[in-house]
Amino acid sequence: MSKLSLDVVLKKIGLPEARWEYNRGESAVPLSIVCTDLNPEARIWQQIIADYILSSTHATHIRIRVAVLIWAILEGKRIAVLPLIRDSMWKVNQ
Repeated sequence: MSKLSLDVVLKKIGLPEARWEYNRGESAVPLSIVCTDLNPEARIWQQIIADYILSSTHATHIRIRVAVLIWAILEGKRIAVLPLIRDSMWKVNQ
């Protein structure tokens, strides 16, 4: 199985000028994308995901995990939603 490039994800879900936001540590790691940088279809899916699948308190940015989920939806990939929801619930209960 090949590793998914975040550039591929960004190209699919983002507007042409979209960029990843990086952490400020020694090694720059992409963390999120600004919601306004999403293309219209990706923004709709982001809202559906935030409202019904993986609730989020972040209204302005989405994390890499959600960006990849949106990419998978737009690509028509099969997605096992239950583990995502379970993992999200586990994080809330910690």
